[in-house]
Amino acid sequence: MERDLHGAAVKAAAQVAEHMAALQVAEAVDALVALRPSVDAFFEGVMVMDDDAAVRANRLGLLATVGASLRSIGDFKLLS
Repeated sequence: MERDLHGAAVKAAAQVAEHMAALQVAEAVDALVALRPSVDAFFEGVMVMDDDAAVRANRLGLLATVGASLRSIGDFKLLS
């Protein structure tokens, strides 16, 4: 599941960057929406806060990668 999410996140990040460079915001959002099945599977099958510090750090880093792609589109905290 971690590898699946990693692969999907890398692909989405590249697509988001490409679409944002072309000012295609809707397409960039669509690329992130496509991550949902991988993110859902990750949280259903993986304990992020693992007892092993290295595993935990790797999983948190993976989630940070997904978060960075989201933040590259905009600040979603500003939506209400």
